[in-house]
Amino acid sequence: MVNSTVATITLDPEDCRRALTSFWAEQLTVERDKGGLVIALPLMLPDGVQIAVEIHPISECRAVLTDMGDALRWLSGRGINLKTESHKHWIDERLAAFELSRSGFEIFREIALPIQGIDIHLFGEALASIAHLICRHEAQQASAETAD
Repeated sequence: MVNSTVATITLDPEDCRRALTSFWAEQLTVERDKGGLVIALPLMLPDGVQIAVEIHPISECRAVLTDMGDALRWLSGRGINLKTESHKHWIDERLAAFELSRSGFEIFREIALPIQGIDIHLFGEALASIAHLICRHEAQQASAETAD
């Protein structure tokens, strides 16, 4: 059992807020790229690689967030068959939940300008969620069957 009196004395909400915003500021990178921005988010793929997205304006009031195909290419490169019905269904559920679109490996979402932090954050969370399909993958052992 935790003594709540000690916890309220030693834990300050503002200290916690400063620690988190400091971490996020240190881990977030935003750089100009041809035709847009590249954003390295304080989110990771299951193997610890930082999630990066691009944002490209398509009009004065709209832009597209894209992962450039990284999340699904990452899964495919680790042996996940994205065409199986169960994997396709699982990915489609995540895309629908986060209101994302897909073209081949690329996952993208059109957003309104000016940029809202919640749009970028939820896009990154969606990519992390989709990449964690790897955790549902059960590697199968090669069978010892002989050829007929």
